Amino acid sequence: MITVEFTSVLKNFFPTLRTEYLEAGDLQSLVEAMDRKYPGFSNYITEDTGNLREHVHIYIGDIPIRRGSDLREKLAPSDKVFIFQAISGG
Repeated sequence: MITVEFTSVLKNFFPTLRTEYLEAGDLQSLVEAMDRKYPGFSNYITEDTGNLREHVHIYIGDIPIRRGSDLREKLAPSDKVFIFQAISGG
């Protein structure tokens, strides 16, 4: 199963968010599975086009998924996915 982890900042929007262990063939199906567990999750991390939002970052292991990606990246059952929101301020 794929391990999905998050930064604690995302708990501000999804208070029950926790490390998940999911089966998914690609990032899109992983995001859909997360949305079923945490309604609104998909809209929070993707644009209306389905691409990754500018200030959301995803890593599969050590490999970053680029902004604007359409989330078709394939996943292996042993992958670890890390999702986080970039924070800026002054």
